[in-house]
Amino acid sequence: MTRRSTRIVLADEHEVLIEWMRALLDAEPDFEVVGQAADAQTTLHAVRDAQPDVLLVDVDIPSSGPGQLVAAAKQAAPDTRVLVLSADAKPETIAAALAAGADAFIAKDSSSREVTAAIREFAAGRASPIPRVSAALPPRRRDAAIELMVNGLSARERMVLRHLAAGHSNARIAKDCQLTMNTVRTHVQSILVKLGVHSKVQAVWFAVQHNVVELPEPDEASDVS
Repeated sequence: MTRRSTRIVLADEHEVLIEWMRALLDAEPDFEVVGQAADAQTTLHAVRDAQPDVLLVDVDIPSSGPGQLVAAAKQAAPDTRVLVLSADAKPETIAAALAAGADAFIAKDSSSREVTAAIREFAAGRASPIPRVSAALPPRRRDAAIELMVNGLSARERMVLRHLAAGHSNARIAKDCQLTMNTVRTHVQSILVKLGVHSKVQAVWFAVQHNVVELPEPDEASDVS
């Protein structure tokens, strides 16, 4: 049985970058570029029409704020995973896109191998960690409210959070930590509530920015489960 290709829409204001990305992805037998766009409106049309598996989009695409296009794309295609490709690593920019529903960030200076690996992680249904672009950002100073939230995490919740930062699935966490799947799901939900976030990606971003966990090196983040 032939494996279905991962269907991708590319969106970036720079035509040269789009053509480079298209050539890169077209060379991969398991990828299919089903649309491309240079502005927010065209991107939304492409996403609505194609309902792709992955939207690879520049956060600074014209006619859209950092989170506006992500939110609109998620509404137009709820099952599409959004990978934001960006040279902008400012915390407020990343936070806006994550809050709008982006699944992960990757730096524009990433290698072609890193880009294709990130897309394959999405296709496999993995929860991607915050990419290396955010690892270089200095941690924020904790105020009293943040300190209270962090201190509210149990030792086991911190352990689960470290696994999430490594991009591990619930099944992998259960196996490595010798927990049941229900227990892992309970811990994950508790982490989201205690940190006041709505997704695993946002939880990892919060934890990295407030020095609760450190991102693993790329070769430590693989999840073969």
